This record gives sequence, C-alpha cells and structure tokens, in this order.
Amino acid sequence: MPLAVFDDVGLFRADLFIDYVDYEHCLRMFTKGWQIAYAEAAELDHMPGNGTSVQFLGRTIHTVGAAPLRHYYETRNCLWVVTHHFRSSPEMTTRLLLRMVYTHLRALLLEPDRRAKLTAGLQGAFDALRGRLGVCRDEA
Repeated sequence: MPLAVFDDVGLFRADLFIDYVDYEHCLRMFTKGWQIAYAEAAELDHMPGNGTSVQFLGRTIHTVGAAPLRHYYETRNCLWVVTHHFRSSPEMTTRLLLRMVYTHLRALLLEPDRRAKLTAGLQGAFDALRGRLGVCRDEA
C-alpha cells in the first residue's frame, strides 16, 4: 500500500483489535476515493478456530469453530463498522453484516459451546451499540 494512503486515510484502528480492522480501513479508503484491488483467487490460510465439516440437511457445511471470545470481537466490530460506514458504503456494509449473521447462525446451529458463543455475541452487540472498543475487559 502506498504510504500516501496512510497520510490521507490514517492508520488501521487498533481499538478494533482483531476482527474487521482491514474492512474498516478499506471502507475509509473507498470513501476518500482510493481504489482497492481485489484478488479473487488469493487465499489466506489461517485458523481462527478448530473448524470441522458437518452434514446438515444433506449438505456439507464447514464450521469455523472459533472460541466465544472471537464471536464477541466479530459481532462487536462488525456492528461498529456497519453503523459507522453504512451511509458511505451501504452495499459493502450490508454484505459484511449478512456474512457475520451467517457465520454466527452456523456456529449456533452446528458447533459446541452454543450458549457461551451466543452470550459473547450478544455482549459484543451491546458493546458495539455503546461504542466500547479495545481489548475486551474479560481478556485484559
């Protein structure tokens, strides 16, 4: 990324901490008129959890297997990004929101620790609405 991007748009938001940091920065870039390249065939091989493949209604569905704390951050940060960037990027923020809902529904239907993941996601939603960012106080 050219250094001029950071001069114009600013740095990545450290208070988002773990999830949606890149999306939020790209939305600010987009709003300022920067072009963002999308490499459709690119893959990032990382493991945010212990995912598995599950048969559900005759289909194979891949789960992420993320810890409840990760559900907290994903929910909180996604909702914060959507509320702060919806007016400038309604299509992209709607896609982010739908992807987050799908990820959480999949986890709540097919993964263990459902109650803990639901509780963490709800706490993330409340913190997003309050504007509370940074490292989760349960983790600090």
